[in-house]
Amino acid sequence: MSSQFSNLVQRAEKAQIQYTRHGDKSNLHIAIKHFLTALHLPLPRHPWRILTMVALANTWKGLYEEQHASPDLERAICFYKGALSLCTPGNPNRSVVLSSLASCAYARCQLQEDFSNLMDIIHDLKEALSLQAPSHPNRPTILQHLGDYCLEVFQLQRRREDLDESVSFLRELLMFGPRECRDMSQTLHKLAYSLWTRHRYFGEISDIEEAVQYNRQALLLRGPGHKARPWTLHNLGACLVDLYGRKGEAESVNEALKYLKEVAIQWPSKHSHQASCLYNIGSCLLYRYAMEHRIQDLEEAIQCFENALSLQNPEDPLRPSVLHNLSVCLQTLYERQGGMEILQKAISSHREAILHSNDEDPEKDMNIFNLGWCLVRRYEQQGSTLDLEESIRLFKEVLFRGQIINQLRPEVLSRLAMALQERYNHSRVPQDLDEAIKLEEEALLLQSPRESGGSASLSLCLWSRYQYRGTPEDMEKALEYTREALRHCSSENPRRSKLLTNLATLIWTQYKRFHTAEDLEEAIKCHTEALKLQSVGDPDRSTTLSNLGTCFSTRHHDHKKSIQDLDQAMYYNQEALRLQQPGHPLRSISLDSIGVCLHEKSQMQRCSDLLEEAIQYHKEALMLNPIGHPNRFFTLKCLGKCYWIRFEQQEHTKDLKEAVQYCQESVDVCPPDDPTFATTLGSLALLMIKASDVFPRSYSSQEAEALFKQAVCHPTANVRERYDVALSWVFGRDGPASIAAYLACLELANQFIHLRPSVLSRRQLLCGKLMPLTVASNAAALTIENGDLRRACELLEQGRTIIWSQLGCYHPYLDELRETDTELAVEFATLSEQLQGLAVARDMGESPQRSMMEEARGYRIISDRWNTVVDRIRRVDGFSNFLKQPSFSILQRSAKNGPVIVINVSDWRCDAIILRNDMDPVVVPLPETRIGDAVETVNNFIIALSKGSVGRPVVIQILRDLWDEIVYPVVNKLQELNIPPRSRIWWCPTSVSALLPLHAAGPFRRNQLNLPDIYISSYTPTLSALVESFRQISTSTPSSQPSIPRLLLVMQPETPGQIKIPSVLEELERIKSIVPSPHVLLNDNGTYEAVLEGLKTHSFIHISSHGVQNFEDPFNSCFQLHDAPLTLLDLIDARLPNAQFAFLSACHSAAGDRARPDETVSLASALQFIGFRSVIGTMYAMADIDGPQVAEEVYKHLFRRVRAGEPESGQLVDYQDAAEALNIATRALRDSGVPVERWINFVHIGA
Repeated sequence: MSSQFSNLVQRAEKAQIQYTRHGDKSNLHIAIKHFLTALHLPLPRHPWRILTMVALANTWKGLYEEQHASPDLERAICFYKGALSLCTPGNPNRSVVLSSLASCAYARCQLQEDFSNLMDIIHDLKEALSLQAPSHPNRPTILQHLGDYCLEVFQLQRRREDLDESVSFLRELLMFGPRECRDMSQTLHKLAYSLWTRHRYFGEISDIEEAVQYNRQALLLRGPGHKARPWTLHNLGACLVDLYGRKGEAESVNEALKYLKEVAIQWPSKHSHQASCLYNIGSCLLYRYAMEHRIQDLEEAIQCFENALSLQNPEDPLRPSVLHNLSVCLQTLYERQGGMEILQKAISSHREAILHSNDEDPEKDMNIFNLGWCLVRRYEQQGSTLDLEESIRLFKEVLFRGQIINQLRPEVLSRLAMALQERYNHSRVPQDLDEAIKLEEEALLLQSPRESGGSASLSLCLWSRYQYRGTPEDMEKALEYTREALRHCSSENPRRSKLLTNLATLIWTQYKRFHTAEDLEEAIKCHTEALKLQSVGDPDRSTTLSNLGTCFSTRHHDHKKSIQDLDQAMYYNQEALRLQQPGHPLRSISLDSIGVCLHEKSQMQRCSDLLEEAIQYHKEALMLNPIGHPNRFFTLKCLGKCYWIRFEQQEHTKDLKEAVQYCQESVDVCPPDDPTFATTLGSLALLMIKASDVFPRSYSSQEAEALFKQAVCHPTANVRERYDVALSWVFGRDGPASIAAYLACLELANQFIHLRPSVLSRRQLLCGKLMPLTVASNAAALTIENGDLRRACELLEQGRTIIWSQLGCYHPYLDELRETDTELAVEFATLSEQLQGLAVARDMGESPQRSMMEEARGYRIISDRWNTVVDRIRRVDGFSNFLKQPSFSILQRSAKNGPVIVINVSDWRCDAIILRNDMDPVVVPLPETRIGDAVETVNNFIIALSKGSVGRPVVIQILRDLWDEIVYPVVNKLQELNIPPRSRIWWCPTSVSALLPLHAAGPFRRNQLNLPDIYISSYTPTLSALVESFRQISTSTPSSQPSIPRLLLVMQPETPGQIKIPSVLEELERIKSIVPSPHVLLNDNGTYEAVLEGLKTHSFIHISSHGVQNFEDPFNSCFQLHDAPLTLLDLIDARLPNAQFAFLSACHSAAGDRARPDETVSLASALQFIGFRSVIGTMYAMADIDGPQVAEEVYKHLFRRVRAGEPESGQLVDYQDAAEALNIATRALRDSGVPVERWINFVHIGA
């Protein structure tokens, strides 16, 4: 029977050989028949039985491979398992049976598409491998299968250990030589694929580097024509794409593109992996676009992804990635070129990508995130709140899922914040804004300093909160963050234009707060640069155009009144409108902006057609702003203004009623907490005043007054906006306003000016059109008319010399406070010193914008602390009025040594108020004086002086007119009040009268006395300044011994770079002949440092040098010293406790500020401010030859007791004699025949 078994097996083997030779499947059936017959013999222990079962299984397997009939495969598996059951451990055939069984089992997995038992197959192969020696000929095959199957298991279960085993098995296989490893290129290819897969899932950069290396080796073995070469090219290209993603090496992308495009050409269009190839080409192009920003790469990438999608079925596992990259490309293209069609395609692609993504797929979170941002962008274009709400939900979903990688979390937080900010802008719910800021701050903490996005978007949130709450700190931080972001953003970065736009918006807001022309110019510059960086289709381009239009319109309105600016504004707004198709959420704003330009232009050109066109634009805007729309109130306000203009032009009362109706509706729909509510109320109030004159029964001026009062106290409006309303209140009617209007205007003007840290910027603001010259004078005129002269003096004091008054707050008399609370006095003095340092600062350093921002922040912080300390001081007993506006009882002290005459020149009446000590003030009406005439007189006076002797008759006539119209009525009243001749009087002129030579007025006729012959005149810029001079006198420590003051002589006859002044040496000699032992700083000894040091140690000073009056910037007026100019700013920064008398023998040393005469910014006033109680100066350029004679006469009188050796009351020299000394000197000049324009030049200021 054993021989029968052997014969059957041999006959089966012969049939197998015949099949192998001829391919006749009947031979396989014969072999199977013989094998089965042999196995059915009762010989269970036959030594060939196991091999026979394996041979039968192999035959069934071969038959399966021929016919692909699953029963054949099942029979093969069955006999392999039977053979395995007979192979006890240690059986040399066990490894062969295990590997053969595994091979068939895997074939069954493929046939049934069920790989659930793949782990069992791997287990069998591992056992087979463990039973083989390292040199076993079948070992490479098992290693090959294990490498493949472990990779498949990983793709099913995503376990790292399976992928690690795949790599390990393939590495061992690679150690076999080409003879044992039958296809080395395939092994290299598969190992590279496993390493690439491990990198894609676990991110180890060494894996992708190795994958590239093995793919390159495989490619060398698969030369041109090799059937598998396209696969290796494809995989190598894909690996290089990922390598770029990790290392950012540009050559990786370009090399990958070369390989992948070669594959795309070799593979037919319907190739099963053509879609994958196109996907990788598109990815390469997307990466290259990120490096080089070439729009062609982006467009070609989109084409590749779209072609890839067309080749894929909906279940393709690569489809979500293709959709993801396509949507990213479309989204990026939209950001570059705009176009709603592109944005819609991006949104659709994102939605489909999300639909096809698994929850575990990291790209799903990116798709949700990107979809959210696309919806925000669509909201910006179409205004659908449904898009905005969905975007917020999507951003929150990404954060909630928690699978977004850490690097992207800051961006998700920031985009969610932006969406919340947009919702705040629409619905004005403060909680949205607060949440947005918290999110942005969290995002910023997660970012590196060089990442620009978070800080820039946080700045926008802070800007919105500043708009809502008006907190300066928010604005300062917003500017700081945006400038920092822009500093890290290169000119090639596509985000730069957005950052520039954001910065311009912030600077524009700062301009609205401070009204600094430099801010407006910088905003225009930033918007212009942003516009150059934006393509024609850029979705933000219309916003930039609109903002530029607003800037030029504002420059026209606030500064230049230039038709060119108005035309520029019109052009930019029309260009913005052209890009904003119907449905665009900003279209109504552009329509309103064009309307504003048109009605401004209609007023300039008196053109009714332009006004009608403006009304049509506003009405179209109103149709786009239904009830509830946040911009509706602005459109209504614009319509109200247009109808008011039309009423003024055509006087149809219907237009006036419509104007009021539109403005009333504007107030009704404007949210009360909106910062612009104050100006909206102001517009209605202004119209109500006008309407009450036309329809007194329908409209009430009292109602308008109530609206104005509400507007100027509005809590969320900034100081600038409330001040604008106060100006409308004051100047909105013909004739005087109410006293409440003037008080509000003066108070807000002080607050507005005080926002600026430096005196230079404060004067710049005062000289602008926002600060009318006559507010204080008009307010005083109203109270004079009502008989309240005391209040008139207080108002004039409050509204004039604002710069000096604010600086003076840093140097009050603190001796009494030190006795009460030394610590509080020291704290106040320290903060005051810091504020003064900022006030006189000039150097902006290397970065003017940043320095100005830091200066403003530093000033605000110190100023807030200073205000807190002032409040604490006012709570101390006896100091409740500390630094408050002085009452009349204090101001009246200015007249303790003689009458003070306040000259008030207003728009509708002019008066003189005479103050006397302990007596009621007296008013002297000046009916012949008009403000317009006074301005003309000043101009004529300046022109006449420039003509020398030719203009002399005009000068004399001006002095006569001043006598007739102002001075004589005052002198007449003084005489009625029994003010004796040769008494001292003080002039305190206001407005343009401060530029007139009142001290020299007279009839200038033979046998008639001029003012210098009747009274001894001095000037004081304010009553407070004179009170301070007298207070210093009363608090000076009396000397027990008669003393001679130390005189410092600063003499500069030969200043480098200046014309010589020969008379200075003569002046020096004359003074030295009178004054004992003066300290002389002559020529090169008169340096900047020496003079400043000398000012501190001498109570009397005399400066004879070139004086320069800077009419554009009076604070830079100066004395020309040997090595450097001594400017007015330099003087302000000095405090001189010993100062008493100053003689400024230099040109223009007491010249007034022509642009703002009420501020009296001159070298003489600066010396008075820093402590000199008595100052002699010149109103204009002096004749050099007059200096010696005037100086001689002045010092003769001042030092007369020293020369006579007769001390009087313990005081040899009294600086209070300076006014009389100058009067004597100038009359001596006059009597010696010196022309009038020369001797009237010298004036005395102070005590």
